[in-house]
Amino acid sequence: MGKKDNRAQELEVINTAFFLEGTLVELRKDKARLDQSKPASPCRPTKPVLRIPDYDPKSIPEAKEESYPKIKNSDLNLPASWQVLDKISNIAFIVAGIAAIASVALLFSLYFGTPWPRAVGAIAIAIISLGIFFFTSSKADSIKKPIEEKYINSATYKEVCRKIDAENEDRRTTVEAKRNEEKRAIEEEARRRFAHDTEEYEQKLLPTFERKLAYYNEEALPEYQAEQTALQEAIDAAEAALQEVYDRNILPGKYRNLAAVTFLAAFMGTSQYDLKFSIERYDKDIDHLLAKANGAEQEAQRALLGQILQEQQYSNYLNEQTQDILADSNDVLRETRNWTAANTAMHAYDIQQRKKREKEAKKRH
Repeated sequence: MGKKDNRAQELEVINTAFFLEGTLVELRKDKARLDQSKPASPCRPTKPVLRIPDYDPKSIPEAKEESYPKIKNSDLNLPASWQVLDKISNIAFIVAGIAAIASVALLFSLYFGTPWPRAVGAIAIAIISLGIFFFTSSKADSIKKPIEEKYINSATYKEVCRKIDAENEDRRTTVEAKRNEEKRAIEEEARRRFAHDTEEYEQKLLPTFERKLAYYNEEALPEYQAEQTALQEAIDAAEAALQEVYDRNILPGKYRNLAAVTFLAAFMGTSQYDLKFSIERYDKDIDHLLAKANGAEQEAQRALLGQILQEQQYSNYLNEQTQDILADSNDVLRETRNWTAANTAMHAYDIQQRKKREKEAKKRH
């Protein structure tokens, strides 16, 4: 009779450890999700700044200016002496050019027996012609220059130049006016856009940000921190309760993990085997899985846990135990001092989660 009572006590401790290990798994999953869902502080909108783009005057090309009229010989009323000298100069230049070409040709053909006198004669003609050209050109320029200066200083020519200057100035003024107008349009557009952005910032963006910031500081962040605190308190209390259960020293330290207590609870709960035999069976199964997992203990434990939960008989038993403990606790939990704090903390966390879901549901509707 005592042996049966001892086995029942061992099984209750193991069932309780399984329940608390499973509870901690779910709580830690909640914590991982919560850590990833911290509400972000709203970003303050950027205050508009007036930015006037640099104006490129090259967008409108420079005005095409008219040059002063070129002075023609026919405009100067030059004397007959200049006309004679100019004609002689032109003829001399032509003769000098022809003679120079002939000289080069004759010098090149000396190899073929061309007489020297011909080449020397051609060179002499070229030199004399050039001399005549320079002399007559100089004399013609000395006659033309004062007449040309007089014409440039004449009222008629100055009036023509004045009109050209005035027309050029009008063209420059027109271009400058177009550039100023274009620059002013760019500045006005920049100021209009700045005024629009400022109005939107002050009347929409900033008030929206301030509302979001107030909600973040007064509701979202405090609620998140409260949820985080409640969850951590539940985890700490559940860990303390689990440790207190393990401190009964029913289970050796090696088997104080989720995979081991799940296997032992399911195996003992669905058979008449005692704890010693159940541990031996666990060791056998885990060693087999360790060999498959190349010694990776956590991987072997996960594989064993998966096998247990897939076994319908085991799964049904574990679910029943969980529901029974949730409904009415058990002697081991009632004797666990830290269970009251853990149960209270988890209950507070559940209430907070329910309120959160209700609030989110109201927002959706």
